[in-house]
Amino acid sequence: MSENKKPWNEKLKLVLNELEDKIGAESEGTARNRRIHRTQQKKYETKAEWKKAAFKQEVLLHIVMSAAFLLTTVALLQGIVKVLPESITVSSSVNGRELPIYCVETDKKQIALSFDAACGGGQLR
Repeated sequence: MSENKKPWNEKLKLVLNELEDKIGAESEGTARNRRIHRTQQKKYETKAEWKKAAFKQEVLLHIVMSAAFLLTTVALLQGIVKVLPESITVSSSVNGRELPIYCVETDKKQIALSFDAACGGGQLR
């Protein structure tokens, strides 16, 4: 008999067998996880000791993460402190009006790039 010509009760048996196989495979994985958990718990005499050790491990993890954050913040601040004083801004004002600076004499060879984006009277045309 072909697959489609089988009576409904045989099809049901096939489906149930497949379902039992899947459940058996899942329960084997669950049993393995339980065995691993038991072997980890055997290191400690009581469940309270196991919980205490897990808590200590979690606290240690938080301390390490906080220290990493602190070190990163300190490094960032040091970088800002070293770079910021070297950046110089200069402006020129005549009669209260800001004017651009086009040329500055220095002993160093430097290049400056600026953009003049001002419109007359502050209106776009």
